[in-house]
Amino acid sequence: MTEEAEIDKILDLAKKLVDSGLLDVAAAVLDNKEEILSEIADWLQNNGSLLKNFSTVFSALSKLDPDTMRKARGFRDLVVMLNDPDVMAGLSFLLNFMKAIGESLHE
Repeated sequence: MTEEAEIDKILDLAKKLVDSGLLDVAAAVLDNKEEILSEIADWLQNNGSLLKNFSTVFSALSKLDPDTMRKARGFRDLVVMLNDPDVMAGLSFLLNFMKAIGESLHE
């Protein structure tokens, strides 16, 4: 690619950014980067458990393989599965999650 073609490509990109309004947004972000980073840092500090919970859920989802999952075929199978400490930990997490959602709905 020639230098002239590269300059044309950059100018075309700049025009698209101006037309879409993204250039103004990018400029505002750069002008206020310290305040924005401070707000992000504060949010991360105050919401660490949220991030940890998302990480836990996504980690668990990545381990699921529907083809190898144990399937309960009756009440007895459910009782056997409830004796598994991992199942109980997962159920406890889900129940606490549902409780938090319910509490949030009442606020």
